[in-house]
This record gives sequence, structure tokens and C-alpha cells, in this order.
Amino acid sequence: MPRSDARRGFTLIEVLGATAVLAVVIVVLGPIVVESNQREGLARRKAAAALLADRLVAEAEEAAASGAVPQLTKRELTEDELTATIEATAFDPATVELAGAAPAAEKPAAPARDAVATGWLDSPTAAETPPVVQLDVRVTWVEGVNENEVRRTSFFLNPAALEALAKKDAEAREPPQ
Repeated sequence: MPRSDARRGFTLIEVLGATAVLAVVIVVLGPIVVESNQREGLARRKAAAALLADRLVAEAEEAAASGAVPQLTKRELTEDELTATIEATAFDPATVELAGAAPAAEKPAAPARDAVATGWLDSPTAAETPPVVQLDVRVTWVEGVNENEVRRTSFFLNPAALEALAKKDAEAREPPQ
């Protein structure tokens, strides 16, 4: 029977080697874990901002479905670390930029058009109600030194204003008697 004097356990060199390998793994993986947590936090706040913006637009659309067109106002509300700005303005087609359209400097001059034809979407005077209301919702939050945002836009037709414009247009188109 052979005699074994070998002790069970680890030598000091083996423990130091394992500690060095573990230290290298922690140094390499540490920044990855920190960045992952930061990105997860940003994604969570962006999702919360998107949900808030969607909810505010949905509330306005639900009110519009029951006949209440958004009033031309601007208001802010704060929810947790998010700040929402809700602004209802008269729709101005000149501010719309279509995807793939030429920048403003490269666009050719628009030809003159019939005043009645352009009046449907022109900005109303202060006394008039606009036929189309544009609702812009902007939700912002601060992430470190950066301000992030989520935007939503919706448009609402004002039936009363459209009816008045149609009547005015019909009167303008009647031949003189």
C-alpha cells in the first residue's frame, strides 16, 4: 500500500493565481455592467416618457371624439422626473416638412394660388377658430447633463370651423347677380 503524505487543499500560489484571474475578469466586466445598467435606465425612462406622451394624446383624441376640440393653449405638467409640455396651435401647413423633401433653401418658390383655395388651412385671425388644430406633446427628462425628449403630434378637425369655412367658400364662389 503506497503511503500518501499529500495534503488536501490549495497552495498559496494557486490561491493567488485564482485571485489574479478573478481580478482581471472583474476589471474587464465591471464597465460593461455599469454601461448596461445606464442603458437600461435610459430605456426605462424613454419608455415611460413615450407612454406618458401617448396617454396625453389619447386623452385629447378621446375628448375630440366626443366633440371637444383642443383649445389653443400651452400647458405643462410634471410626473415623476418627466416634464410634459402640451401645446395646441392652429395648424400651419408651411411648418410641415415631409420626409425626403428638399430643404427650405432649395425649394422652388410656390406659385400664387387662389385666395379662397388657400384659405382653408391658413392661420386664422385671433377671433376665428382654426379648422385644424395641431397638438404637440413633448416629454422631457434630464439624464446626467443631457436633456432627452419624446415627441408626439396629432391633428384635430374642428367641425364648426370647417362648416363656417365651407359656407364662406360657397358664398365666395357664387357668381355675382
